[in-house]
Amino acid sequence: MRDMAPNLTDYEKTYREFKWEIPEYYNFGFDGIDRWAEDRTKLALLSVDDTGIHAVRHTFYDLMRLSNQFANVLLNLGIKKGDRVLLMLPRIPEWYVAMIGMIKLGVIPMPTSILVTAEDIRFRGIPDEKGREIIKAFISLRSSFEPSERLSWEILEHARRSLEARRVPRELEFLRELPKTTTGKIKRSELKNREMEKRRLQR
Repeated sequence: MRDMAPNLTDYEKTYREFKWEIPEYYNFGFDGIDRWAEDRTKLALLSVDDTGIHAVRHTFYDLMRLSNQFANVLLNLGIKKGDRVLLMLPRIPEWYVAMIGMIKLGVIPMPTSILVTAEDIRFRGIPDEKGREIIKAFISLRSSFEPSERLSWEILEHARRSLEARRVPRELEFLRELPKTTTGKIKRSELKNREMEKRRLQR
């Protein structure tokens, strides 16, 4: 290693002249994974089973081929660019396949811990008219505040600045008091059921 020539010989010159080459359009799946896959032997991932004994090599070509297949599965299910897809998998190679496939399709991945329960998943959003889920925020106001369009706008603007795009609520509802258990936890199930009943009656 000591005999290798350094790749940075003049820091000041590099600092002055360096410029990022930022393309107008970039997709990590196509411009990263698929480009590296041109060498079908190039190693991308080495996965080891729970025993720590058996290992499997995954090339970029493998990831390209499998992620394309997964993207086609999503397309066949009616998933399109901009849709949100919940991804709940352990640390296995298929996690990368699913993520890359969604990136290629322009889907917004929602990686989720495998520790969440069915209730956690069910309460992550409310059904929209297409049968998928959207995020709705229920806001409990102090007595000194009154609901208004201006207040809604300010809350949503704060959410857009503070949260990832996939976590920003699409709807708000002001409540004087949130339903809570005797220990002070919000009754999410009650809010969810109330919302579902309201939408059912609006159909």
